[in-house]
Amino acid sequence: MSIKKKLRGFTLIEIMIVVIIMAILATLILPKMLAAPEAAYLSEANETLGALARAQDTYMQLTGSSTVGLGIASNNSATWARLGMSMPSGSKFTYSCSTNACSATRTVSGGATGTATLDYTTHTWSCDGTTYHIAGTSDRGCVVM
Repeated sequence: MSIKKKLRGFTLIEIMIVVIIMAILATLILPKMLAAPEAAYLSEANETLGALARAQDTYMQLTGSSTVGLGIASNNSATWARLGMSMPSGSKFTYSCSTNACSATRTVSGGATGTATLDYTTHTWSCDGTTYHIAGTSDRGCVVM
């Protein structure tokens, strides 16, 4: 008579090890996945601020003016048209410009405010430091941390 070994399923220890490994991986990946939409919104703001900076430079060169073309009422389509641009539709940001910089401000999760600013005279970025941070050097824009 031959003795046949019974095949069994996984032991409880093996299942627990797999669950622990999955939990560790989830804690590493989940924060990055949750920040992805905000990073996409911020990328849009970085691109828009860069376009505004180029438009401001062009406006001041063509008009010989030392004042910005966009001014304070930056969420008014007429002021955007003065720069030859159209106001971004559906943007999550409010844009504003001063004599040397344009900013993009957004109310983010939890009621916090995130602001990215591009100084178009020195072409350097500044970020609010709590929601958005400088991407390496001050000439590369803001990122979500």
